[in-house]
Amino acid sequence: MEKNAYIEALDKRRKVTNRQWSIGLSVDDKGRIVDTVEDRAAARAGAGPGMKLIAVNGHRYAADDEDATTAVLDAAIVAAQHNHRPIELLIESGDYYRTLSVAYFEGPRYPHLTRIEGRADTLSQVLRPRSN
Repeated sequence: MEKNAYIEALDKRRKVTNRQWSIGLSVDDKGRIVDTVEDRAAARAGAGPGMKLIAVNGHRYAADDEDATTAVLDAAIVAAQHNHRPIELLIESGDYYRTLSVAYFEGPRYPHLTRIEGRADTLSQVLRPRSN
């Protein structure tokens, strides 16, 4: 699925990698897990806010290189869709390191607004410029 340009720009400005619609995880520019979605794969595997993401499938999650970090996580999501193997997240939590096995195989997901046929187009009315 194609990325949502608005959300990608917003994430870049906020310095976060947001994959809540797929594995259910948001990671900041320092590699810290900011949030997880309760019913998604990352949370079910044990990931939670405050933990630090060190590696994804054995590849270093380099928080100092935003494009590389996003690429590592996205590549793991795509690979899991094709090979049906869980994504391995090496996380640091306090003084402990753990490898979490994230069973997610549905591939990348990004939200997009789409028109529902047969329903009123209320969004265009809301976004229409108003005259004074």
